[in-house]
Amino acid sequence: MRENNLGENNHFYGKNHTEITKQKMRKNHADISGEKNPWFNNHTFIGENNPNAKLTKKDVIEIRKLIDENKLTRKEIFNHFNISKKQFYRIKNYESWKK
Repeated sequence: MRENNLGENNHFYGKNHTEITKQKMRKNHADISGEKNPWFNNHTFIGENNPNAKLTKKDVIEIRKLIDENKLTRKEIFNHFNISKKQFYRIKNYESWKK
């Protein structure tokens, strides 16, 4: 389906945005990344607040507890919490989810 919209088959092929449309796009792009965006300066996406976070603070505490107690192998922890080796070591070494 993607190939059907390439080149001359694309509905926008050979056309240009009007100057008014270009100004609107510039304004909207500035609003998204600039001071007018309410999420830009007022919210931090750290830890659980990050919309892409797989873990909660409680999970991280549990992971560190399991590491200290040697109850599970590293691989068992990776699989149980569905995290990568890299993320495991970042948590273990306090590189991510810092105190």
